[in-house]
Amino acid sequence: MQYPTFPVKEQKSAVKRRKSAERGRQLPSVESLDMSAMAAENKALTENYAELVLKIEGEDIIKWTKAITGSKQLSTKDQLLLVMFKLRQNFDFSHIANLFNLSTQDCSVIFLNWINYMFHRLGSLVIWPHRDHIIEHMPPTFKQDFPNSLVIIDGTEVKIQKPSSLHRQSQCYSDYKSCTTLKGLVGVDPRGSVNFSSMLFAGSISDKEIIKESGFYRLLKDLISSGKVNVGDGVMADKGFTIEKN
Repeated sequence: MQYPTFPVKEQKSAVKRRKSAERGRQLPSVESLDMSAMAAENKALTENYAELVLKIEGEDIIKWTKAITGSKQLSTKDQLLLVMFKLRQNFDFSHIANLFNLSTQDCSVIFLNWINYMFHRLGSLVIWPHRDHIIEHMPPTFKQDFPNSLVIIDGTEVKIQKPSSLHRQSQCYSDYKSCTTLKGLVGVDPRGSVNFSSMLFAGSISDKEIIKESGFYRLLKDLISSGKVNVGDGVMADKGFTIEKN
């Protein structure tokens, strides 16, 4: 009885495909991951952020308006960690409360107080990098077509609950979203990193008005004075914005 034979090339190809499939099914074991090093790195990053940016070492930075059990139970750094959990993972307060052994109400109050503090402490920081850094890290295709465009701006809207006041309803009603919203101006560099974020305004504000009220023009003048932006650098925007006329 003769068995069917296959060409040598086809046999080698079949072996390669089988080995490739076996490698694809292999998952890294827990032992192969240096979990202690990853944990140490994350802890170092958190401590650096807490001490160098917020400078909270030894400070009672939040002035609590009422007695919050969690404010005494958690250290200042753990409170910051709680806030980071919410911002990064968007866990429910009920889940965060279980993680930190707090009540849901305490978690909510701690989060809101910290957000207000971080806004007043960090909201005025200039997060716009130097033009040379932006141009150096531009995507190649974008750099080929728009080599001097440093920022892309656009308005973004957040849906809110309808205000009880008819006057406020009229101010916040957005024709574009067909609901009541708050509107802000956001700018990103060609890589997608946020380098400008304005305050929120009523949803009925136009693009032309929000770019004036947001302080974007004033920021551009300051950046030109500091050398981070040159005269003639591009701002990419929708047709509703009138950058060149200002």
